[in-house]
Amino acid sequence: MAETALARLDAEFVLSKAELVTGGKLSKEQDILNTWSKYYEKVYQSISDIEPSAKSSFDPLVATTVAELKAKTAELLKELK
Repeated sequence: MAETALARLDAEFVLSKAELVTGGKLSKEQDILNTWSKYYEKVYQSISDIEPSAKSSFDPLVATTVAELKAKTAELLKELK
């Protein structure tokens, strides 16, 4: 379920690294990665809004996906420095 979000974070990380090489600000690039991460986190958390009766089926998957997303974001932010 997290493949799209993780791919987007990887793509943004590559762009951020390139921007830093050309003199970009670390804080701005960190903000970009955090913004994408939070966006996808909200997307995944809203899945149960589509079919509330299946919420109990989706909750564990959403929790796992959000945890993956947060871990990947932390990893990329650490590597970005």
